[in-house]
Amino acid sequence: MGVNEDKVAGFFFINSNVHRSIYQKPEQLALQYPLKRSDYNFLDHDSFLCATQVLTLSKKFLCNSIMLGDTLVISNLRDDHVEEVLEMVRNSRVFSKIEKEQFFYE
Repeated sequence: MGVNEDKVAGFFFINSNVHRSIYQKPEQLALQYPLKRSDYNFLDHDSFLCATQVLTLSKKFLCNSIMLGDTLVISNLRDDHVEEVLEMVRNSRVFSKIEKEQFFYE
């Protein structure tokens, strides 16, 4: 979802269903992005991208992990979906202004 000088940031959890505890947390519920099986052939069924927590990795670590085969890139989100998730995150109160500025604005 975002890159800065030395880190890559993203949401790495795809869930089959939204966990029932999330339904009691409107801010987190608003950050469950639906992914359709028809858009992504790596999915077995319609799922959700859980965008409630940003995870960061150093660029060096990620590149090494890909080169060693520990990490596989299986697909990318469609550009329009990336933009929708970014807009969702930019409007959320879950993330700090600093996180948003570091990773979610170009």
